Amino acid sequence: MKSPLKKRKTAMIIAKLQGKEIDAAEKIVANYTRKLEAESGTVKSVEDEPIEKEPMVAKDSQKSLESFDKIQVKRVGKIDDLEPIQNRQLFLAIYSIAIFTIHNLDTQANMIKYITEVHDTCKAFLVSNDLSGSPMANAYIALALLTLAMSLLRSKKNKHASTPWNKVPGGLPIIGHIPHVPSILDTLEGWADTYDNGSGIVEVHMAGRKRFIICNQEKAELIESKRPYKVIRDTKFSKVLSSLQICGLIEAEGETWKKERRMIPPYFNHKNVQDYAGYANLVFSRLIKKWSSQCDAGPVTVTQDIYCAASDIISLSMLGYDLDSVTAPSEIATVLDTIARLIVNRTTSPFPYWKIPIVGQYIDNGGPIAEKAVAFCKQVLAESASSLQSANNFLAAKMLKEMGKNADQFPEERLVGNLLTMFIAGTETTATTTVSCMYQLAKDKALQEELRAEIEALEEDIESIEVASIPSKLPLMTSFIFEVLRCFPAVSLQQFEILIPLCLDDVEIPAQSSFFIMNRFISKKSNTPLGPLNSPRDKFCAKRYLTQNENGKYVLSGSGDIPTPSMGFRSFGSGARICPGRHLSMMEISLVLTKILRTFEVSLKDGQEEMKHVIKSVLAFEEDLEVVLKPRVSKANE
Repeated sequence: MKSPLKKRKTAMIIAKLQGKEIDAAEKIVANYTRKLEAESGTVKSVEDEPIEKEPMVAKDSQKSLESFDKIQVKRVGKIDDLEPIQNRQLFLAIYSIAIFTIHNLDTQANMIKYITEVHDTCKAFLVSNDLSGSPMANAYIALALLTLAMSLLRSKKNKHASTPWNKVPGGLPIIGHIPHVPSILDTLEGWADTYDNGSGIVEVHMAGRKRFIICNQEKAELIESKRPYKVIRDTKFSKVLSSLQICGLIEAEGETWKKERRMIPPYFNHKNVQDYAGYANLVFSRLIKKWSSQCDAGPVTVTQDIYCAASDIISLSMLGYDLDSVTAPSEIATVLDTIARLIVNRTTSPFPYWKIPIVGQYIDNGGPIAEKAVAFCKQVLAESASSLQSANNFLAAKMLKEMGKNADQFPEERLVGNLLTMFIAGTETTATTTVSCMYQLAKDKALQEELRAEIEALEEDIESIEVASIPSKLPLMTSFIFEVLRCFPAVSLQQFEILIPLCLDDVEIPAQSSFFIMNRFISKKSNTPLGPLNSPRDKFCAKRYLTQNENGKYVLSGSGDIPTPSMGFRSFGSGARICPGRHLSMMEISLVLTKILRTFEVSLKDGQEEMKHVIKSVLAFEEDLEVVLKPRVSKANE
């Protein structure tokens, strides 16, 4: 067995590699080594070398070594053939590494006990098998304990590094915190609210990785400004989308994103969205007709119908294909809805089970389901080929005409992948926002009447209104939708990774670090306007984005377009990666709410408790929404 001096030298070489307060640590280990040598009679007792500075790591180190000494002295009697000094020295050589990477004393105490038990078990085994004198056997023990110590501490590495932000305490060894997926938004927002010290960053060890919670607009803008070449979407999420053949703009990065960004967003500008408005009016007329036939029988469950309507509009607008799932169940609508659930399941899975050879894609049936969706898109495109030359009112026709000028510009795989992306992203986000709007209306009869009065004051029929003019002609409706999007955004948080080291508050964050940008949390901070009613930012106010003009009439504040993140509005993203379908979504929600309010009085069913939002594929109500729909006397059903 090595001498104490050699043990100290080995320990300090490793400690220097850690780079943690070496001068103080050297004195700690040197003092403790001399103490052990004096006990064994190797040297005479000497005065401890004075330590001018005792940082936290040094104090923790001394306490850790003393704690081990007390524990080990009690245990050493169990192994008569071993001297106490040998046990302590073996442990010291291993644990001297650990003291540089641990801070919480409770964790230290637990780790000391755990490693000591393993150490004693190993030594007892060697003694009972006459192997205690074997250098090789002792080397294996030292290596095993060293591996154990470093494994236990991997999640705590560099915890003593000075940072201007706080860290979430606690968590399990190695894996850290494990928030429950449906409530992960509340958990992360709770940590941001509790531990943010004004820096806009909170550090947390979660699911085996160090992650950073971004909770103010300044830090969010800094990170988003690095997209898409230095900061990318969470790679696991992108791989999950690819595993289900969803290869679209949402998962694209680098040059692929750069090319598709030039091609796809223009098909969602106001001019093109105007072409899709007729489809929305057709689908919503079916929806109103269906609810009119059901409303006399009691509360109507509206959630699934709204999802079907959103899916039908996407199908007509993107492919020119009428699913009509509002009227009758549609297999492909069910397939697309299932894919959204599969994305959540795969993203939250601890390992990529779908990559298991042969059987992986069948474990959740994701492979066959994705194939059905792809086959549907290809079939519709093939059947529509003859009409594409004349049609120009759905996205696929517009894109294929443009692609005909350059056949290599957009491969079929990317075309189909983008269509699936629009189906899933467009349906989920728009539908869940519409349901949230209906819930808010059902709770507030006064707001309903104000909105209805605004609608009735229109000088033109809603079905013929120009989409670009909706915000100016229906300012209260538009502000109301903005506020629902702010308070209950479908995408309430986003997860990103950095490809290169990033400096935040003079601290270098290593590459591959993960960030949560807390969209909803940030929107409730100081950037958000108080509105004409001076409403607190953490409260819902339908008039928040309004202001009064010189005639005392309410108009939209700002430019009249969708608010920007600088106004506390992050629901559609920001910068170059802003949601391309935002105008289509706003058009759909505005039209359906207008038709609903013209046709029905909406209220909650008796005994309805406050509904709670949870994370599913997006932020949505935990339960389906049921409302009472009472036909309005003054207006015939449209």
